[in-house]
Amino acid sequence: MNYLEHTTILKANNKEYKLVRLQKYNSTSHKATNKYYVDGKMVNNFDRVSCERAIDEAHISTLVETQRNWEK
Repeated sequence: MNYLEHTTILKANNKEYKLVRLQKYNSTSHKATNKYYVDGKMVNNFDRVSCERAIDEAHISTLVETQRNWEK
């Protein structure tokens, strides 16, 4: 199985918003999970929605993105 981890970080309003998307795939299937963090702490429910909205609405120049591929 192959994995792709894509991290997006936004620093705004004295907070750090982070989205970590992990994709697992092989020749027959694909699965992805998203985890959201505010100041290093994983968030759920309303905080997750506000974190997602902040990242989605941010200008592309304010985002830091990294990508990592690996095989297992």
